[in-house]
Amino acid sequence: MVCAIVDNNISCPAGFNKRQGNKWGGARNDKGRVSKILNEYHVETILGAALFSKYLGLELNRSITIHFGKLGIDDCKAGKVLTAWLKSLGDYISKNGKILTCVWVRENGQYVDDKGIVKGSHVHILAHIPNECLQGVKQRQGKWLSKAAGARLTAGTIFGRKVKGASSHNGLEGLYEANSGNVIRYIIKGVDSGLAAKMGLVKVKDGGRVIGKRCGTTQNIGRKAWQRAGWDMDFLKAVKAES
Repeated sequence: MVCAIVDNNISCPAGFNKRQGNKWGGARNDKGRVSKILNEYHVETILGAALFSKYLGLELNRSITIHFGKLGIDDCKAGKVLTAWLKSLGDYISKNGKILTCVWVRENGQYVDDKGIVKGSHVHILAHIPNECLQGVKQRQGKWLSKAAGARLTAGTIFGRKVKGASSHNGLEGLYEANSGNVIRYIIKGVDSGLAAKMGLVKVKDGGRVIGKRCGTTQNIGRKAWQRAGWDMDFLKAVKAES
């Protein structure tokens, strides 16, 4: 059951042992796989992964957007480019003794956003970037994308920002809860009106026709990881329907 996100917050259930996986899932480029919306299964997967990442102490502390359309990449090729980019990111984090942890959602909306950016094929990524890797990721992320795409980057092709409150102490955990909730709301905005109503989502936009896998998570925070930790779908009730 998909529950509402109340006051933009997500929270984790208590009483489970922490476990970490060691694999990641890429964006399979199946041209026969076409979708126009995020369905309930997709949303459950994203919400569950976000909850589980926090429980593991791997807060999704970095928001990254890649605009494939600005690189001249058709949506049918975007999944392959994303997979290559995620592999480069995962390899770099692994070399530093850590594990890549992320969720991502692809969109292909043909509209202009409030900043005047034309939204062709693009992807929103929420990742846990360890502090010791952050500067290296910021320095290398454009090079990884250029290599994966086989194209020269232009301004605004890839950009990232910190999720405010991540890794906060001294009573500031609520800041991360609120801001991560805001970001999650944004990346799952491509649902239909019925599901949006069930979840209490106010901001809903057409996510467009996507070829290949529409969304995904690394395996260490995916559904099988929840099962290994003893979670079932009822744990999503931790995203309370009432404040």
